[in-house]
Amino acid sequence: MLKVFKKQKGITLIALIITIIVLLILAGVTISAITSNESAMEKAVEAKEANDLGAELDAIKVAVVGALADGDTGLITLDNLKVALHNIPEIIDGDDVDALRGKSPWTVKTISGREYDITERGEVTDATPKPAGLYNDDGYTPWDKLIDDGIISANGKILSVLNKNALNGDLVIINDGSVISLSRQCFKNCTNLTGVTIPSSVISIESNAFQGCSSLSSIIIPEGVTSIGSQAFSGCSSLSSITIPESVSSLGTGVFNGCSILSSVIIPEGVTSIGSQAFSGCSSLSSIVIPSSVTSIGNQAFRGCSSLSSIVIPSSVTSIGTFAFNYCSSLSSIAIPGSVTSIENSTFSNCRSLSSITIPEGVTSIGDSAFYHCNSLRSITIPEGVTSIGVQAFSECYGLTSITIPETVTSIGRHAFSGCYGLTSITILGDITIINESTFNNCRGVTNITIPEGVTSIGENAFYNCNSLSSITIPDTVTSIGKNAFYSCSSLTTVNYSGTTAQWSQITMDSTNSWLNNLEIICSDTVQN
Repeated sequence: MLKVFKKQKGITLIALIITIIVLLILAGVTISAITSNESAMEKAVEAKEANDLGAELDAIKVAVVGALADGDTGLITLDNLKVALHNIPEIIDGDDVDALRGKSPWTVKTISGREYDITERGEVTDATPKPAGLYNDDGYTPWDKLIDDGIISANGKILSVLNKNALNGDLVIINDGSVISLSRQCFKNCTNLTGVTIPSSVISIESNAFQGCSSLSSIIIPEGVTSIGSQAFSGCSSLSSITIPESVSSLGTGVFNGCSILSSVIIPEGVTSIGSQAFSGCSSLSSIVIPSSVTSIGNQAFRGCSSLSSIVIPSSVTSIGTFAFNYCSSLSSIAIPGSVTSIENSTFSNCRSLSSITIPEGVTSIGDSAFYHCNSLRSITIPEGVTSIGVQAFSECYGLTSITIPETVTSIGRHAFSGCYGLTSITILGDITIINESTFNNCRGVTNITIPEGVTSIGENAFYNCNSLSSITIPDTVTSIGKNAFYSCSSLTTVNYSGTTAQWSQITMDSTNSWLNNLEIICSDTVQN
């Protein structure tokens, strides 16, 4: 049958090659030059194969047109199709024609081994399964050629793309089941890659696999993938959406870092942790679902997600890392689950739209800069149980109007409430011994404050520029007042001191505080003017 098909084409492969050789000899090319030029021979073979396939497809299309003409509905029936295909026995074996069953589209197999889908409307498409290799807009390339060309580095497994510019457009990774992993950095910085379909045999996408693929706009991750490594899609700045399959149990560090137009993500049940910087810099991310299986949110996990307006953290989460929501400037409210025991450094810093937050019972520490520059924050309750408030914890929260520091607090860090110029009421109940440097610096709305018994030192600039402060109560336990502690407190007229005049005179203070002695100082034994 195959010989008949080739005879109709009018030329055999050998005859084609001989003709090319004769023409080259007439042009002055030597036989040795011809036989040593493997690429010329390869191209001759490739041209012959393409010619064969083109004639095969044309013959099938002619038969299909005949099948359409035999009907009166404008659609092909299976019976009409079988009759038409029996007329090209040199291309399709009659037994294969008789085996056709079912509804459109019908898949026919040719003697050459190719497959074609035929619809009832007469559409014919090549449906031949492709062997292991890569397929994109430029066509199909088998593994061995990819290796020879230096695109894939080893033996049919995707280890590394060496020629980054060789992969263009949409890519389908087709394999025989042998590829189970996309190795570290395999497609890193393939900037012309626009889409990828990953085969179902893959179970892991390793670190940096698609990092820097700045044109990648779509990717299909199959069910079966269990892990996505660190920075796997970092810097994929054209990726607008992605579906993470249910089989995934972990998201590595920086996995989607810098995917600046990624707008929504659903993290599947089964994922137990969200790695550090996982979605950092995803500035278009406005919606994300965190499942109840997640127990930890890593450092900087959502840092710079400036479009994220709300997020629900499930009760299963026990830890939220440093800078986790830093610069989430649209985040207006958030509920911290009761399972969390500490608010880490800068966790919510620069969340400028955050207007309310509840710190749960069970939290024992509020870290440095935890709520720094949350300037829309109107109120916050620090629960009993908190023992420490970090450096700059609430600095520049100038929307706050009142704050109560509970009895359990034993330390308040430097600048903890500096720049909270909306504060009008500060109540300190905690068992602290030091008012640290600049703790209430620039709290311009406070009119009076009571420093609790037990405090021994008031640090430098502690109440600097609290220019509405008119009276202050200082306990007899204070032994030193730091430089400029009350500098520019221009409304201060009265100091209530629980000790005697003699004790007041023993307090260590430098010349920047000498002006206090010109105020009304109400001591336990006398009033000093």
